[in-house]
Amino acid sequence: MDALPNELLAYILAFLHPVYGELSRLSIVCKRWREVIENTASLWKCIHFTPSYPEYLSSTTRDRSKLRHCLFKFGHFVTCLRDDAKTFTDPALQGLLCRLKNLTRLDVPLLECDLQLLQTLQCANVLEELNLTKATRDLNWLFQPTYSLEKGFVTPQHLQMLLLRFPHLKVLKLALDSIVSPPPTFIAFLQKANLRELELTGFSLRPALPPHIIHNRDMCLKTIASSQRLAAIVTRLELETCPLFFTSDHLRIMLKLMVSLRHLIIGAGMVHRDRKSLLSIESPSLCTLMLDGLSTLRMQCLRCNTPLLKEFQLANCLDLTAAFVFSESLESMCLRNLANIHNLKSTSTRLNHLEFVGCHSMPITTLRNFLKGHKTISKLSIVGELTGLTLFGTMCPNLKVLNILLYQVPKLRSIKIDCPTLEHFHCDVYNRGLSTPDEPEAFSNERSTCSIFIRGQKLNHVSINLPNATAIAVKCEELGYLSVKMSETESDNKAALDFEVISGTIALVTTTNCKFSRYYLQSRFIDQLTLELCEIESGWETIPRLEVHTKAIDRLRLVSCLHLQCAELRIRQERIEHVSFTECNNLRNIVMSRAVKHTPEMTVVKCRSLESIFLSSGRCIDVSALNVACYNTCLNVPRLPQRCDDKTCLICPEKAEEDDYIN
Repeated sequence: MDALPNELLAYILAFLHPVYGELSRLSIVCKRWREVIENTASLWKCIHFTPSYPEYLSSTTRDRSKLRHCLFKFGHFVTCLRDDAKTFTDPALQGLLCRLKNLTRLDVPLLECDLQLLQTLQCANVLEELNLTKATRDLNWLFQPTYSLEKGFVTPQHLQMLLLRFPHLKVLKLALDSIVSPPPTFIAFLQKANLRELELTGFSLRPALPPHIIHNRDMCLKTIASSQRLAAIVTRLELETCPLFFTSDHLRIMLKLMVSLRHLIIGAGMVHRDRKSLLSIESPSLCTLMLDGLSTLRMQCLRCNTPLLKEFQLANCLDLTAAFVFSESLESMCLRNLANIHNLKSTSTRLNHLEFVGCHSMPITTLRNFLKGHKTISKLSIVGELTGLTLFGTMCPNLKVLNILLYQVPKLRSIKIDCPTLEHFHCDVYNRGLSTPDEPEAFSNERSTCSIFIRGQKLNHVSINLPNATAIAVKCEELGYLSVKMSETESDNKAALDFEVISGTIALVTTTNCKFSRYYLQSRFIDQLTLELCEIESGWETIPRLEVHTKAIDRLRLVSCLHLQCAELRIRQERIEHVSFTECNNLRNIVMSRAVKHTPEMTVVKCRSLESIFLSSGRCIDVSALNVACYNTCLNVPRLPQRCDDKTCLICPEKAEEDDYIN
């Protein structure tokens, strides 16, 4: 790094944005780095504070003072400042914000601050982008309504100030719920201002909005949507609820006039008054389309002719039966609570994220055919009712993440996934709170069984939490993390699980609340293996056994496995480092395979029935008297030799007392 010229060093540091997170810290590495960072204007042109900053910035006074130092020292370089984290609610930071003279883009939600800042901004004569909205511009309200209050309102005086002090303003982000000005005054402002882009948000779900504000926002939106000149500059329209006058007819007319519209988000309330059952949305510029609820019984088919669309979300259209999206650029599709959907088609060649939530009536064949036509999908999420799922590598050649959340577990019969590219698999029960009389619980008393088979090359994370699983098989070359959990029910009601894992290497396998009919694990190397609150079934002629087939294992841990009587560790060769047994009250024998070259360190805590430990050499350590003498014994067995003539390698049990740790 010392041999690099300053220009190349600055080019490397340019990749370490955001500025506050990295460059200010790297400036203390050495004097040369500090000089390069402080004197390279290209590093400080754009600063973006993401939502991960609020807790970090507000944690200590030192963090806020460091941010003030950065803006004070490097502020003259900054031309673009974006804040998604309520960073500038601090009055001291607002004062520094007003001193930034070269800002051309100020994407800081000023409604969270004092609008008097408009009078003191020293960058007013060069500013091109201004944000007059609330702080959080996420889309959580689309599915989980949030209630927020604006801290400021836009008055006629503010509009006049924008015309006088911001002559080069090109982009304005405005909340319709904050407009106090009469609609004619606001429309006159838009006609006088030489804006190129207008982003409108509003129609929030809060109930305490004054009546005149409601009237103003309705009239302003209606006038803008019907004006060809004003509609042409709208690039984003985000409505949490639809106004009463807004229908599907207005939507079609509005999309024809808004030729530059890129993002359209509409909440519940839009009415479909067309006699036909088809709703057609056409826009040559739309990139994001999100619709939540269509208030009609006639709208059964949705067709979107949007060639540039990248993100599509549709929710709470209960009577919709078919959806067609014609866009080769589509990358993300999310369908939620479409109770009657059974036909889905898309022309995308770039789709990588697909999510279904509450689409109970969609046939599994429709899903399989859709996946076959979109082999670029890398993430698939299914939330709802599912009877079975089978996916192969030829069907999903790029699938990396598969998430399954079930409403009703008893309906599931089998899951078979054979995808070489799969890296993350998660299967769990979706918790929707307390069930109603009409809605059955996810954990039903109905006895049902299901089997899960997963095959891949490199599985980084596998998590399975099902109460009725009777067979789980995982096969891969490399397994990072595997977690299996069953329901916390009584032993008699648990389904016996046939558990099989075959992998080249395993980092961690943990099982909780499981009742095994068979436990088979085979791997060349295992880092850690944990069983907690597990039991193994036994027949008339067999006793419960734990069998592990591996060349080497670093750590084996068993906790509260009450019904385990014999732990037989079949280590083919090389080593096993550490074995731990805790509160396995019925454990009687621990048997080491004869192939083990070195006896592992062993910790036994509160195993009251343990009688003997058989080493690979055939030597037996009798600990029955020790457990009788000490009710809560913690036995720590170090690495013992295979053959030992010393009869005093263990302390005499008569000298031990209760709760002693005996080596």
